Amino acid sequence: MQVQSMHFKERAHASLGDAQLQYNLKKFKGKFVSARRSAITELDDFEGTRDAGRAIQPRYLARDVRA
Repeated sequence: MQVQSMHFKERAHASLGDAQLQYNLKKFKGKFVSARRSAITELDDFEGTRDAGRAIQPRYLARDVRA
């Protein structure tokens, strides 16, 4: 099995020149930003929800999943 990360820079450089990939990424970015904006407006308390997530995150990341 070959380590894929060895070829990351080479593949990233090649992907930068891929016109179809660049087009798709720009299209995705626009849709993502729009969908996020819409989701935020649907929340009653976006900042409160964000703060609650930040408070939970360290406990989640510190948990032991080897059970």
